[in-house]
This record gives sequence, C-alpha cells and structure tokens, in this order.
Amino acid sequence: MDYKQMCCKQVHRIVFFAAWLSVFSAGAQSRKSCIKDTIADDQIFSVSFHREDFPLSIPFIYLSSDEHLELMFDDLSPLQRDFSWQLIYCNRFWEEEALSQQEYMEGFPDTRIYDIKTSSNTTVSYRNFRLIFPAENMQILLSGNYVLRIYFTDHPEQTVLTKRFFVSENSSVPEVFYKPADEPSAGGQSFGISWEAPAQKNVNPDHFHLFALQNLRWQFEKELPEARSSGKKSFASCLPGECVFEGGNEYMNFDTKSRRYQSPRIKEMEFKAPYYHIYLYDDKVDSYSPYFFTEDINGNFLVENNETKEDRNEADYMYIHFSLNAGQPFIDEDVYLYGALTNRNLADRYRMQYNFRSRRYEISLLLKQGYYNYEYILKPEKGAPSYTLNGSHSETGNEYLFLLYYTDETRNYDRLLGLKVYNTLLR
Repeated sequence: MDYKQMCCKQVHRIVFFAAWLSVFSAGAQSRKSCIKDTIADDQIFSVSFHREDFPLSIPFIYLSSDEHLELMFDDLSPLQRDFSWQLIYCNRFWEEEALSQQEYMEGFPDTRIYDIKTSSNTTVSYRNFRLIFPAENMQILLSGNYVLRIYFTDHPEQTVLTKRFFVSENSSVPEVFYKPADEPSAGGQSFGISWEAPAQKNVNPDHFHLFALQNLRWQFEKELPEARSSGKKSFASCLPGECVFEGGNEYMNFDTKSRRYQSPRIKEMEFKAPYYHIYLYDDKVDSYSPYFFTEDINGNFLVENNETKEDRNEADYMYIHFSLNAGQPFIDEDVYLYGALTNRNLADRYRMQYNFRSRRYEISLLLKQGYYNYEYILKPEKGAPSYTLNGSHSETGNEYLFLLYYTDETRNYDRLLGLKVYNTLLR
C-alpha cells in the first residue's frame, strides 16, 4: 500500500488508524482473559446496542450481508468529548484472538463517531452519540464473536465502553425443540438441539461447540454438551430433557415516559432541583408465589418521551429510587439491580444497600425517560449468582440465543456457523 498517497487523501484517517493499530497490537501480544460488556466512564449513560431499526433485538448480523447494528449512548460530562471505535475479534470464550486486523476486516473506515445531538429542553444536559456499524468502506471477513470498543479519540488507550456482538455465517442453523418441565413447580425449561453439518469435505464432531444465552444474561452463559452424531451429516448436542434452564420469573417494569402523570408502578414523583425524582412502589421477595403472566421485554429498555417528538435528545434524565422488601438482610449475599438498565453488569455501582431503618434494600439510578424492565440478582460471597430470587417457573417467557461454533484448525479461529433466537412464548 502506498501510504504517501493515502496521506495526501486521508491524513486524519491515517492518524486514527495508527492509534487503533497500536492499541490492537498491544492487546494481541498479551491476550486478555475475557472481554465483557463494560462502561468504564461514569459519565456515560443509556447505552443501547442492537440490530438497526430493531431496538429490542440481540446484536448480530450475517456475514456478507448489508445489515447494520446501531449503538447509542449519552455523555453527561460538561466537557465536550469525542469518541472513536475499534473492532476486536474474539474466540468463543470472548478472549481476544491473536489475528491481524487484515484477517477479519477489509477496508479503511473512519473510526470517529460523528452522529451527535445535544440535549434540548431537558433539566440534565447531555450529548447523544450514535454509530451505525459496520461502517462504510469496510467489510467483516470472518464469522464469530466480536467486541465493539469505544475510546476517547484523543486518548485511544482509554476505553470508554465495550459491547459484544455476533457475526454468523448462517450455514448451519441449530434446530431447537422446546419442552417445559414435566412438573411446572420445578421451574425448568428443557431443550433438544440438533443441526446439519456445513457443506465441507471433512467435519470433526469434536470441533463443534454449542452455547446458550437466556435474555442476554452474560453471567449465566452455558456451554452445552459435546456434539454427538445422529445421522450421516446430522449432529445433536442436547437430547430432549438433557439441557434444562431455570425459567426464572417475568421482569418487573416501570414507565417514565411522561413527566405529567404517574404510571401504575410509580408511588411518587417530585422535582428537587436540578433533578426529577421517581419513587417506585416496593418490590417484594416472594419465591413461592404461583406464576402470574406479565408481558415484558426480557430485561431491555426503550428510551421514550411522550411529550416530545425527538426521544434521542429531548428525553430527560430522572433519579429512579428502587426498594426491595426482603424482610431481613441476606447473610453473606449481595443483592444487585439487574437488566439492560445496568448494562447487564454486576458492578459495585449496581449493588443495593440495606437500610435498617426502612428494612429495605435500596438503590437510586439516574436513568433516561422511557420504559424499563429490571430484576434482582442474588450474588453469594462464594458460588454462582442467581436470578431466581422471585421464584422460577416453566411458564416464564424467555428469549434464548443458541450459538453454534466450529473451530477452524487451518486458520485457528472459532467460526460461528449459525445462531437461533428462540422465544418460549412465540416459538
């Protein structure tokens, strides 16, 4: 490549690319254990990442398609800051792979985020950033797991946030057979999964790897049993009844789309300069109550303001006050508020505090106007966290994502042959 000619045409792009390449090279030399969805800056809010035009969708695209993903976030910092992006290729365990950028991406895109809107008619000032990805003048070459990393344009070594997404070949799509648990009281949801081998000469069953996610709860991602041959070119991982997941319960919700009226879940609304404050009715711990259907959006949120036409930069921010009536504090266990509103993260900033005066677990978050789902996660000092604080039911509506990988030995990467999104209510 003639870099002198390139500089004459696109000087600023070379600068960004050099910074990007230096960061990538450093990461490739010292592989990270696992890259997660993170928000590393406390002035970044309302991060959403999904298929373009489908705000409640799982972030994935198909290889060699013209599909796009949409990332949006708000910067509440009083400083005028600029952001850029980097693409990181990972294996099936979300560890950064030691591949050169040229192996999984073609083209020379401008990595700076230019689609920006400043807040208008709000009590809280912010700048909204929007990125449509993949960018123009680029093509993703490999299927698999990817991380979109956002960093400060002037300081490319400083990560602002990371979001995971998938690129699927769609060459071998898992077929899912769903069956609720025989005893509804058991609270389980059972699956059988099979697939046809991709069209290639030699297929090694040991190189298939099947993973499952429920409602994008990353902390509970499962690797399913090894592939077994079920025909000349057919394979299965879970026979019916083998792969069972906790059904959990429907998500709780609240609606702050209006500042003029209180929706049913809101106990009190008041303005204490410079913020609006929303106090929700108490939630209760009740793991033994019978199942009650409530329509939800599987832990997601939608930004919306009923009094404006432009939600993106005219929806305001409010302090939402949550309280959980657990009777007594849990011993050696912490309670976390959880959902897309917390970036599906068990970070300290989302850990609830027990108020001995009110006998409630409490937390307050600054959130943008809209409709939100949430739940509570119980995390012991030792052992795995649990999302069944309010019981587990086989009837619960959950959205599952099944991911079929195949390890390519010749190029040493995990191909994502296919994926299947399965909703137990819609199926």
